[in-house]
Amino acid sequence: IKTAKRLGFSLDETAQLLQLDDGASCVQARTHAESKLAEVQLKLADLHRMEAVLSELIHLAVLGEAKSVAR
Repeated sequence: IKTAKRLGFSLDETAQLLQLDDGASCVQARTHAESKLAEVQLKLADLHRMEAVLSELIHLAVLGEAKSVAR
């Protein structure tokens, strides 16, 4: 349960997935997994955009520091 929570699953989602673990509801389990995957993919896209912006900010700051030192 701790691992599921750390991975972004709510307690309700974890309980639902544990109930589906018996193999009787594969379609429902797949639907839940596909939905969670879509959420994760959106978060990853946002994180990649944040990474690019932060990298650019760091690059500009380094250039600014280099200009200050050169003066």
